[in-house]
Amino acid sequence: MNLTDFENIRFNKGLRGYDVQEVNYFINELLKLCHKLEAENKTLKEKVATYEQQEQFIRAALVTAEQTAESIKMNAKDIAKDIQTEAEKNALKLIKKTENETKAYRDNIYKCFYSYERELRLIVDHFYTLARKHMQQLAD
Repeated sequence: MNLTDFENIRFNKGLRGYDVQEVNYFINELLKLCHKLEAENKTLKEKVATYEQQEQFIRAALVTAEQTAESIKMNAKDIAKDIQTEAEKNALKLIKKTENETKAYRDNIYKCFYSYERELRLIVDHFYTLARKHMQQLAD
């Protein structure tokens, strides 16, 4: 049965039947209630359809957000890897530079040491020469 069936229903009159006005009043109240429920049902179906559509949009947005997050995460990993590679290269350059500077300082220290050693030998030789001359003069 649907609302049209309620609207078109007619009762046969009998000798001792129901009061026609009361029956009509009751049917009218039932019809009002059915119309109200039908309108409410229609509204609820529309809301459900809207919510289902919103759910689809939210699901699509969620998928997009997950993909974006994954993309950002992968980009961050790539950037971190690039930074690490660059840092390792810079560290190797710094180590090489430090080794070269250390070698240059060491070479300079050795050069100074050998230079001072030669000068010291010259001074010592000169001292011995002077000392021998002095001893010879004393001996003569």
